[in-house]
Order: sequence, then structure tokens, then C-alpha cells
Amino acid sequence: MYEVLFICAANVGRSQMAEGFYNYYSQGHNARSAAGIQDVGLKYNFKPHPLITAVMQEHGVDISPHRVKMINRSLVDDARKIILFCEPELIRPDLSELLVYQKDRQYIPIKDPYTNGNLKTEEELKDKFRYTRDKIEEVIRKMFHIP
Repeated sequence: MYEVLFICAANVGRSQMAEGFYNYYSQGHNARSAAGIQDVGLKYNFKPHPLITAVMQEHGVDISPHRVKMINRSLVDDARKIILFCEPELIRPDLSELLVYQKDRQYIPIKDPYTNGNLKTEEELKDKFRYTRDKIEEVIRKMFHIP
């Protein structure tokens, strides 16, 4: 059993950041993360996006050991709370049935940093990831009542 399961579209960005910050602030391994829409594990060698890892490192949080995974019954059953960063209606139908009986779940509308296709340089993409990282850290800090 662990405290929270963070779910986003592909588990290479937002949910990985949230898991990293949650475990950092809780000083333990009390969170997990998973994808609920796209299975892109193979595309990213089953690791978070390398620029996501880099911007998290800027805040002293190392998510490089994390692995990309899809939600499954075990992850859902073992979580006390589920936080969705992707819209609940976008969760793949074959996976959304796993969430039906999870009573404590919350949707936090933080946009997918990949949605802006106009980013041309690595630095522009990193800036977008930094913005998302900071929003997610704010959410996690509120959970722990850290100013």
C-alpha cells in the first residue's frame, strides 16, 4: 500500500514529476505514477523524458531511476488516493474501468507540456517543462503544507 498514484497521459512527464516531488517531500517512497492514455514506454526506453529528468534535477529531485508504466489493477488497488493530471474522460476505456471503484481520486488540470507543437528549440521545450514542473511542485507542496 502506498499513499498516492499519479496518472497522466504517457507517464513520461507530469506524473513522473509529481511522483518525484511527492517522494522527495515525504522523504520516502510513498507515491507511484502511471500512464492512462498512451503506452509510449518503448518509445522512451521505459524512462521519463530526458529533459523532464534534467529539469527535475535542477530542483534536486532525481527521477532517473523511474520507469514508464501503464495503470493496472495492482497500482490502483494499492493506492489510497489517485490524482489525475489528464482528463478522466480521456483515460483509455480498457483502463478507466480500473478507476471506477477508487473512491479517493482527484483531477488537477495541469496541461500536458507536449501539447504546444510550436516549440522549436530544446531550450523552449525545457522552459515549458520548467513551467509544468513548477506548477506540479506547487500542488505537492500544498499537500504537505510547505510554503
